[in-house]
Amino acid sequence: MDVVFVAYNPADYSAFQSERRKAGDMLSAEQETLARALAERAKSGELALFMGAGTSMSAGLPSWNGLLAALAARVDLPFDAAAWDRLGPLDAAELLRRRAADVHHGEEGALGWLVSEIIAPKKRYGLTHVQLAALHCEQAITTNFDHLYEDAVAAVDGRRPLVVLPGGKSRELAGTSSAGWLLKLHGDVSAPASVVLARRSFVTYDAQRRPLGGVLQSTLLTKHLLVVGASMTDDNVIRLIHEVAELGERSHGSATELGTVISLQRDDLRQQIWKPEFAYLALGERNGDVGRAARELEVFLDRVVLLSETGQAHLISERYAPLLGTDAERRAAASARHLHEEIAGLGGEGWSALRAALEQFGADPT
Repeated sequence: MDVVFVAYNPADYSAFQSERRKAGDMLSAEQETLARALAERAKSGELALFMGAGTSMSAGLPSWNGLLAALAARVDLPFDAAAWDRLGPLDAAELLRRRAADVHHGEEGALGWLVSEIIAPKKRYGLTHVQLAALHCEQAITTNFDHLYEDAVAAVDGRRPLVVLPGGKSRELAGTSSAGWLLKLHGDVSAPASVVLARRSFVTYDAQRRPLGGVLQSTLLTKHLLVVGASMTDDNVIRLIHEVAELGERSHGSATELGTVISLQRDDLRQQIWKPEFAYLALGERNGDVGRAARELEVFLDRVVLLSETGQAHLISERYAPLLGTDAERRAAASARHLHEEIAGLGGEGWSALRAALEQFGADPT
C-alpha cells in the first residue's frame, strides 16, 4: 500500500524527510550505493538530467512505439507492430510524415500538429516528474514534447524553467523568474513546427541545430548526466556523446564516466556499449516486467530525493522543535527565532538578507 503525504511548505517537507531517513531503505546494496552517489551529486549541484519518453509514460503518455501507432491511426495507416518494427523508428516516422503531408494537402508541418494533438491534452504530471523536479537540477535535457516536467518544477520550486527549443530561441513559459533551464532537443507541443520525429528531421538536425548539440556536450563535460526513461538509441544523441567521450580519452588517456543510465529493462549488450562512459542500472531485471520496473524506478528515485534533502528547512521552526535531539539545540533554535523577530523592523538590504536566510531554516515569515 502506498501512502501519500502532501507538504504545504518547505519546513513540513524537510521535517518529514528528516524523520523518514531514520527508517530503513528498500533497495539492494548496489542500488543504495548508487542512490547515495547520485544524491551527493544533486546536493553539490553536479547533477543534470536527461529524460526520455519513459519518464512521461508515468503520466499516461505513450511510448515511442505507442506514439507511432496513435499517429498511424490519425492518418488512416494500418499499424502492424511487427511490420513497423522492421522499418525502424525513424523510417516509420518518415512514412508518417509523408502520409500526414498528403492527407493535409501538402502541409509539411502536419506531423508536428498531429503530435501536438496527441500529447498536449495530457495536463497532469506523473510521480516521476515530481521526483526528478525535487532533485533541483539547474540543467535538464529531454527528447519529450510535453510540458509535464516544467509543470512539476513549477509545483516544487514555484518557478518554471527557461525552455530552449530546436529553433535556438528560448521562451519563458510563465512567471517572472526561472528555475534553471530545460533543453527540448526534439521540440515542444506548443510549437508544432519545432517537432523532430521523422528521418528527414534527424538527417538535417546537425546542420540546422548544431548549437543545441553544443549545449548537451557542455553539460556532459561539466555535469554528471542522469539518464531516465531514454533508450539511448537516438543517433544524434549517440554521436554527441561519443564526441565528448573521445575528447575525454584524448585529454586524460582513458575513458571517463559521463553519467548514469537507469533502464526499465535489462539489456546486457547495450550496457557493454556504454561502459565505462555511463554507469548502468537495470531495474525489474529479475522477471522482465516493465510495470514492476517502473515501480522500482519510483522507489529508487524516492530514495535519491530523500538522501538529497539537506534537512535544514525545519531546523529552527518552533513547530518542529521536538525533533531536535538536545536541549542545547532547542535553545539555539529559540535564539535564532528571537533574532528573526528582533530584526523584523530593521531596514537595509543586509538585515533583509539575514531575515530571509533565517526563514530558509524554518523561521516563520509571517
